[in-house]
Amino acid sequence: MATVMAGSSKGSVAGYSNYLTQEEKTDISLIETKDCTIDFARDFEITKNIQNKTDDVQLHEIIQSFSPGEVSSEQAHEIGKEMLKNPKFENFQVALVTHTSSDSASAISTWPPTKN
Repeated sequence: MATVMAGSSKGSVAGYSNYLTQEEKTDISLIETKDCTIDFARDFEITKNIQNKTDDVQLHEIIQSFSPGEVSSEQAHEIGKEMLKNPKFENFQVALVTHTSSDSASAISTWPPTKN
């Protein structure tokens, strides 16, 4: 059974993006975006600047972590994609990155605190 954690960050969006997309943590096929490009940190920043939301919370995240052997990285990614079909994400830019760097998989969804 997956462990699901939700949170927010006041840290750098670019720094978090760099962490999420490290080659040793994921594969390009396990990075997807909605309403933004693969350079989602830049896109999130543009949206936040347009809407004057540059202080306080910089992004939100949901991490779905699976026990070793519970699901493959590809299955974890599909589960993350299913979650993002929820109407609550409809008006937000979202990046989904699935980590493969350990014997367990984690699907990480992140989005800025602003609507499109």
